[in-house]
Amino acid sequence: MIPKVAYGIVAMIDALGIKNLTISDSQSFIEDLNKVVEHLNVKKKRVQEVAKELGVNSTPELIIFGDTLLFAWDISSDANPYRFLPLWAEWIRSSILAGIGHNLLFRGAFTIGEYIIDFDHENNKTVLVGPAIADVASWYEEADWIGIIATPTCNNHISAIESKVSNIEAWFVKYDVPIKKGILKDNWVVSWPAQMLINSNAKEIEESISFYYDLIRQYTIPKGTESKYFNTEIFLKHFINKYKNKFANRKKGANKK
Repeated sequence: MIPKVAYGIVAMIDALGIKNLTISDSQSFIEDLNKVVEHLNVKKKRVQEVAKELGVNSTPELIIFGDTLLFAWDISSDANPYRFLPLWAEWIRSSILAGIGHNLLFRGAFTIGEYIIDFDHENNKTVLVGPAIADVASWYEEADWIGIIATPTCNNHISAIESKVSNIEAWFVKYDVPIKKGILKDNWVVSWPAQMLINSNAKEIEESISFYYDLIRQYTIPKGTESKYFNTEIFLKHFINKYKNKFANRKKGANKK
């Protein structure tokens, strides 16, 4: 089979704090990861169903290697990522809270571009290489927090749909992302806190930060990693304070119908 040149949306996320696990810890990690993957596969089916209604029949792929998840969605048949970026974000944004709820803290990056995909079902092998894969691979470990950033190459793609999509904050927001060597200014990131706010009323939105603390308090914070937790908390509070009224108003509008 000739490897296919694909054009699509690619993301890579990895679980933090996995490198020095014992055998027992590794077994627990696999069990937790399987639960998260099960959740993501359910979301993937919903995404694929809506995509078919929009005329794209390709299957979003989720590939796991070690503590890393690779998301790849070939949309070559449409070649217009702006139609699918919000839909794709519905899928990947759920990975953060699902991970926190199952003892896994994810951070990563996403991009849009070309890549080569080679499925060898006979030998149970999948190979993905190319510019888009290299782009996310160079950025997915850079952010000093829990969350998913657009690569600098991808930022213009998100900006291009900003004026075309209402309520873009449900999927993406701009933020000064803390990275290992400073700050990535005004960069697009996946709106994972929206997963808590959608379909919530004002009181429920106010309680979202408590819900996050209930999830995150199970974790110990080894010396040298405290900035990741602090930066994540700052982003969550920023997101809720800035967008809570929009989500609450959206809920009111839905109740009036």
